[in-house]
Amino acid sequence: MNRYETAKLVAVVAFAPLLALWHFILVRVNQNLPVEKKFSHFSPFPLGEWVRFRAEYRRLYPRSYLYPIATTGVFVYFLFALAMIGFRGWEYLAGK
Repeated sequence: MNRYETAKLVAVVAFAPLLALWHFILVRVNQNLPVEKKFSHFSPFPLGEWVRFRAEYRRLYPRSYLYPIATTGVFVYFLFALAMIGFRGWEYLAGK
């Protein structure tokens, strides 16, 4: 494994706990909701669902700081993934 691949692996492993934290928060909110109002784990939320999820989390855990940490971390993780896809595409098109 070269340095470039090692750096990518370290970045992915570093963000894995944030994804686990996000799913933990989602499970905790879903435990307190009726079946028809639960959030899906695997489909991205539309904007209105994000607002509703944040409101539900704040209602259940008003003093918690985990939600902003988890959402910021997950957002940065997906930006990193998009950047890696773009970089690999650029390398492919450049013939490397």
